[in-house]
Amino acid sequence: MEQKDFFPCPSCGAGMRFNIDKQALVCEYCSNTKQIAKDTSRIKEYDISLAEEYASRDWGEKTKIIKCKNCGAETVIKANETAQFCAFCNSSYVFNMNEASGIRPEAVVPFKISINDAKQRFSKWVNKKWLAPKAFKSVKNTDKFKGVYIPYWTYDSNTASNYTAQRGTYYYVTKIRNVKNPDGSTRTETYQERHTRWEGVSGTYSSFFNDILVNGSNKNTRLLNMIEPFNLKELMPYKAEYLSGFFAERYSVGLEDGWGFAKKVMSQKIQNNIMELIGGDQVKNLCFQTQYSRVTFKHLLLPVWISAYQFRKKVFHFFINGQTGEVQGEWPISAWKFAASVLLGLFIFAGIVYIIGLNIQ
Repeated sequence: MEQKDFFPCPSCGAGMRFNIDKQALVCEYCSNTKQIAKDTSRIKEYDISLAEEYASRDWGEKTKIIKCKNCGAETVIKANETAQFCAFCNSSYVFNMNEASGIRPEAVVPFKISINDAKQRFSKWVNKKWLAPKAFKSVKNTDKFKGVYIPYWTYDSNTASNYTAQRGTYYYVTKIRNVKNPDGSTRTETYQERHTRWEGVSGTYSSFFNDILVNGSNKNTRLLNMIEPFNLKELMPYKAEYLSGFFAERYSVGLEDGWGFAKKVMSQKIQNNIMELIGGDQVKNLCFQTQYSRVTFKHLLLPVWISAYQFRKKVFHFFINGQTGEVQGEWPISAWKFAASVLLGLFIFAGIVYIIGLNIQ
């Protein structure tokens, strides 16, 4: 698999790629630098009900989709490029699909962490995994890191909720009880017994949600969630130049499915806010119905360094946030190192018990 988009150098005609350190296009042959024109236009958000009619499909270059037979990842590449390897699992089993690239991204966070920086962070992360087999530590020298733009959706919505619930307020009743003294005699004492007074409540709650972020990829979502958050204040209007030299995954979670996930996030926040609004000491039997209006969305691409490593016939994946440098991944655990750590823990525990026993004596 080759990278997306080709931008000819104005000096020599060779291909230019996006350079992370310079945040500009740099010629691979003569090192000529070309600044990416600043776009000060407002990043658009689209009415979800009009997406099919108004959302652009123009990625700035003619594109096509390739799909990995091994892991199912779908990647957007330039129409005249050929694919050799999958960015997600390094498999060579990829083929072209006669499908459109989908809704064009409206915004992108360009890569801020360079490949060298990513490798250094990854090496430190690997070194901390002391339970991993010794042979696994060689993974830190991998040269298979690929820069991939992962698709995300954001959703905005006004919400109006009607709710009913029961609010509980604590009150205390003074009680008397018998208490036995150390000498065997008894005495009486008073204490406060807590009770709850319940009352029915109802009302309305309105809120506006802005930029609820939903992952548009179904590949390794657990690891992708772990490298969040991304700083969406650094979003730039989409330009194909930012993708030059990188891959872009096509969203596998569609617009409507993404909206379903966003509503779940909103619903949980609405529930928490209503409970806080109701007040009291306890809330039970909360029921609410929410209407969503003026729902808008935008399609984003966010930067991630990805690598996959095969160890003893099992593939382990590693992700690095291309904006913040956060590293997360999977790794094997050495059976003998794990056993040794357990024995060491038992030995230390036995030693502590022994020392405590001597002190007691």
